[in-house]
Amino acid sequence: MKKDSIPYISFYEDLGIIPVHQDLTQLDVHFERRSALYRHLGLIPSFVRGMRVIEFGPGTGDNAVHTASFGPSRYVFVDGNTSSVKVLEEKISKNILPKNATVCFENANDYTDDEKYDLVICEGIVPGQCDPSAFLKKLSSFVDVGGVIFLTTQSSTSLLSENCRRAMKPFLTRPQEDVASLIERSAVVFQSHLETLPGTTRNAEDWVLDNIVHPWNPEFVFTIADAIEALDGEFEVLGASPNFLSDWRWYKSIVGEDTGTNRQATEQYYKYAAAMIDYRSDPEASLDVDGEQLESLCRLHFEKQIEICENNDRDAIIRETLPLIEDIIMLIEAALPDTASALQDYIVGMQALSAGNEVPDVGRFAALFGRGQQYLSMSRIRK
Repeated sequence: MKKDSIPYISFYEDLGIIPVHQDLTQLDVHFERRSALYRHLGLIPSFVRGMRVIEFGPGTGDNAVHTASFGPSRYVFVDGNTSSVKVLEEKISKNILPKNATVCFENANDYTDDEKYDLVICEGIVPGQCDPSAFLKKLSSFVDVGGVIFLTTQSSTSLLSENCRRAMKPFLTRPQEDVASLIERSAVVFQSHLETLPGTTRNAEDWVLDNIVHPWNPEFVFTIADAIEALDGEFEVLGASPNFLSDWRWYKSIVGEDTGTNRQATEQYYKYAAAMIDYRSDPEASLDVDGEQLESLCRLHFEKQIEICENNDRDAIIRETLPLIEDIIMLIEAALPDTASALQDYIVGMQALSAGNEVPDVGRFAALFGRGQQYLSMSRIRK
């Protein structure tokens, strides 16, 4: 990522894209999915009805169509991408989004507003910022006391499969090739991978743009635990998706300045960290894996991979990152044998690529996807 670039915005603006389109051909199915997410986050329609909502980085506004259906009294969109602003304004003009919605063409980092909101949405934009914690604190400042912020996070475990696929980029790239050609060829390669995902709503080209072409930095790893730490003291965990949270404490004991809710949520996050590596895995089986150790290994792999991919160093990918995958396999194979086998197939496929095979045959790895983005909602308990 260039030194003077703005995360997400510079990349999207340079290419004139919004790679976050959702499939709205079956609007009722889209609404059902979003409603399930909102229930995980502790948000029901009556909470949003008549309330003040602000959304940072709404993209195409496809997800906002669902939120708007609850009837907020005020809806503000803040986006620094010219293409996004255009699409949002078109949706408003066609009554797909509320006529009284406000679109602000501005980078979220620069946005100012004296008004406070009942719901602040920052979906898909916090990880990857130059300083995600500071960025999140900035956005949380717009939440009124008693209001809620919800955001997406990414862990090194949940991103492992995407990071492994990203390592194929130097092998797929051709000399002096334009981005469009790389996207087209990569989409063909990864289409079969994406087809294994039930309920996927993104097309292969958008996925390639965000996961293969889009410049990543080490701050793309910003976990639920990181978000809790950033807002601790002013906010308290409300819900999460995947919904791994449970609280067996007697409600009468949850009193005082520090209720312990955030601390308990962080502990449970690490307890189930291994479940983030493979969406198909049994979360209870993942309890036998040291979650913190696994995250540490995956984080090391993530950071090393980013550095190597930026330099298109094929030999270093094989030499330096595959041994880390072997370490991860050793850690998880007893508890998560299917995931371990898929990662072993990935190693074999990458070695074949290195040997000159142009078609990456990665066997069972093609169906391995982590729990990519996690969602977290937190309520403001004090100023």
